[in-house]
Formats: sequence, C-alpha cells, structure tokens
Amino acid sequence: MKEGQRMKKYLYVFILAVMVLAACGKGSDDSGQGNGGQVPEILEAKLVVPEKVELNEEITLSVEVVQGEEAVEDADEVKFEIWQEGNQEESEMLPAEHTGKGIYQAAKTFGKDGDYIVQVHVTARDMHTMPKAEVQAGEGGDAGNSADGEAAHEHGEDEGHDHESGGEESSHHHGEAAISFIKPDHIHMKQAAGLDVQVDKKDGAPLEKALVKLEIMKEGKDTPEWVNLKESGEGKYSAEHSFAEAGSYTVTVHVENSEGLHEHSDFPLTVSE
Repeated sequence: MKEGQRMKKYLYVFILAVMVLAACGKGSDDSGQGNGGQVPEILEAKLVVPEKVELNEEITLSVEVVQGEEAVEDADEVKFEIWQEGNQEESEMLPAEHTGKGIYQAAKTFGKDGDYIVQVHVTARDMHTMPKAEVQAGEGGDAGNSADGEAAHEHGEDEGHDHESGGEESSHHHGEAAISFIKPDHIHMKQAAGLDVQVDKKDGAPLEKALVKLEIMKEGKDTPEWVNLKESGEGKYSAEHSFAEAGSYTVTVHVENSEGLHEHSDFPLTVSE
C-alpha cells in the first residue's frame, strides 16, 4: 500500500515538472518574439539634389524617407537647410511638403554664384537623421572676389581656428543658441570619456531644461551612434561615452526645447588607440 502511494507521489511530481518545463519554453518563445518585434529599423533619408544648377532657375530639393523597406508617410518634421560654403550662420530653412510614398520636397532658386551645402533635417518616429550634399550654383565659389565671398572665407578660417586652438572646447554661435562642445585633450578607444555641452542663449544666459543629444559618426561609416546627455549644471549637459574604434569622428550636437528650438552644430573629434 505504501509502495503504491509512493509511486503516485513520484508520478505527480513528474507530471508537474513536465508542465513547468513546457510553460517555461512557451514563455521563452513568446518573450523572444516580443523582443524581436520591438527592435526598430534605422531611419534613412535619401537626399536627391542636382550637383550643378543655373542661377535663378527653380529646382526641386527632394528626400525619400524610409524605415527598413517601409516608406515613412508620417514624419514629424522635414526641412532643408541651405547655406553658402563657409557661412552656415547665414543659413536658410525651407520646410518640405510631403508629396507621397515617403517623398518630401521643397522648391529653391539660387541667385548668386557659389558652392552651397544642402542639409535635410528629418525627424520621425523618435529618430533624427540629417544627410547633406553639395550644390554648385552658376560658376561656383571661384567666380569673382566679392566682399561676401571674402567674408565667408574669413569666417571659415576663424571657425577652423576655434576648433583647434583650445583642444578641449569648441564653440559655434548659430541661430538662437551658442553651443560649446567640451571634451578631454586625449580620448582613447574602449575607455570612457566625459563629454560636456554648454548651451547659452543669444543674450548669454544659460539654456536650461533642454533636450541635448550627440550624433556620433565615424569617418567612413553610414550609421551614427546616439548619446543622450543629462543636465548637470546651468546650461551644461553631460554624459560618458566609450568609442569602440580609433579614428576620426564628427560629433553633431542637437539641442531642442519645448519652445520649438532646434539647433545643431558639428564638431570634429579624434580617438586614439
């Protein structure tokens, strides 16, 4: 009798163990499917602009926005920023119109000879991308030696000097905010480096409660890394980041706030082994 009870007990334990294992296996499968469904595809913007244009001829600036193989029809914001090479402070912003199938366009006419940069800013599905292209208008930047051209050239030299002089801090005064990027003198791959950004308003007051993030692009790569910064002082935003590879990088600082501000500036950065 006791032997029969013992066998029943073992049988119950065996059945219970089988049921638990089956439930764990199903839960693991469901979890894997859920995680797989949450991984977003990268947002891509394919900028299409002519390499050369005639003066006073209206052209179409176009960008195709896709996520994976899906055309993005619901972008939050798409706009084209245009400036003459070396003179980004005088840039012009053109809002784009959605024409269908993930295509966003704007019309533009160039009235002055010169070499221009066209950069599209695309914000969609909690992601941001901003590819750029070069356009030669008329005879390009070599035509004439106008005062505007000399001023633009002088500005370009000054800006480059700012990048190199301090070694630790580079500043851009652009639009509604002045952005300073502060980094260590030497950054080594696979070692955490402190990165700071100081953002001030046009009147010199610190810009607080902003959303500040870094778009880090390694030379020769197509996909950037994104780093969100936390407010660490009056107008100061900080984070630590470890670079996986040595080489030359471009760090784009993005600054946004609830009042509609959206500024960005590019800074060069070198990582050693």
